Order: sequence, then structure tokens, then C-alpha cells
Amino acid sequence: MRNLLWSPAVLKNVCCCSCYFVVLMLLTAPSLQAQPLDYIQHYQQRYVDDRRFAIRPLLAYESSETGQISSVGLQWGGAPGQSMALVTSLSFYRANERFGGDNISFTNLDTSLRLGRFDDFSLYGEIGVALDELAFDEEETEYYDHYGYRHRSSGPIDWFAGLGGGLQLDFLQLNAFARYRYLRSMEQQYYNEPLWQQGYLPMPEPHQWFAGIELSFRF
Repeated sequence: MRNLLWSPAVLKNVCCCSCYFVVLMLLTAPSLQAQPLDYIQHYQQRYVDDRRFAIRPLLAYESSETGQISSVGLQWGGAPGQSMALVTSLSFYRANERFGGDNISFTNLDTSLRLGRFDDFSLYGEIGVALDELAFDEEETEYYDHYGYRHRSSGPIDWFAGLGGGLQLDFLQLNAFARYRYLRSMEQQYYNEPLWQQGYLPMPEPHQWFAGIELSFRF
């Protein structure tokens, strides 16, 4: 039996099978490595793309007890792995019906700087101003109410500060935020409104808290 196992014919077959097995492993090794290599290259390319200075269109809506602000604009930066973003948007304010409705409305070019963590989950703080007022600020004007009291358009330009956070869902970024705003533009609208001058329209405080949501799109 032992002689049969170690016969030349059996040894020849074993050697041939071993050679075939080694050749097969050498031929298939590159294909086995290709998938992990392709994945690593894809991941590295995606990481490089995400690190670029992204530009995103955005839509936002926020409201307070006295009015709402709708915004459309652009965000520069804020890609995954970055810590800073610049946002510029056209913001349209409209008062609630109780506070004047369409009679009290204005548009600002809001510009803000955001600092924080931008990734699949983002958290940031921001501070911003109405850039159009900063560039073309109006002179102070005197107004009179129905009691004959004099009012002066004063104070700084419209500004805001806030906190926000959200989730990255593929190409869509969804944020929720809270902002503390000073709205001198709203105050000026009331000073110019005949209904307020005649005492029929209440004027809210220019310092207000807003809460809202924002959608931005990555292409």
C-alpha cells in the first residue's frame, strides 16, 4: 500500500495538481485585490471632493410671534470636514396680519459667517448683518406718532446671531436653527406707516427671536 502511495505515477499527479493550483492563485490574486483597491481609491477621491470649497444653493424659512422671513441664497464652504461657511441670501420679511401684514415688509441682503462642525451631522454658530444696509445705510429721520411724540430712526443696522445644526442626506442638507435678530428695517417701516402714525397699528419690539429650517443642495 505504501509503495502504491509513493509510486511515480501518483507523485507526478500530485505535482501537476500543485502546479495548477499555484498558477491559478497567481492569476486570480490581482482580481481579488482589485475590489478593495478600487474601494480605497473611490473613498479617497470622495474625501478629496468633499474637502473642496463647495457652493450650495439654499432655501430657508423662519418665523417669530410677529412675522416671517423667507430666504433664498448661496452657501460657500461648509463641506464635510470643514469648519467655516459664508452664507449670502435675499431675505424677505412680512409681518403677521395683526401687525400690519403686507403693509410692513422689506427685503435685506443677509450675509453671515458660520463656524462649527460640518459633516454628516453639523453644528454651528453664526453672526451676520444686512449687507445692503452696511453699504447703503440711510440717514436718521424723524417721525411723529398720533400723540405728537417725535421718534428717530436710530440704532445699528439689521444684524443677527444664532445657532443651528442638521443632517446631511446624500445631496440634501437639512438644518434647523434659532436666531436673535435686531430689525431696524421693520422699525422704519412702522414709522412710515400711516396706520401706526394714527394709532391703529401696534409696533413690536425690533429685537426678536426667530426659529426656522433651511434646505441646501450639493451638486
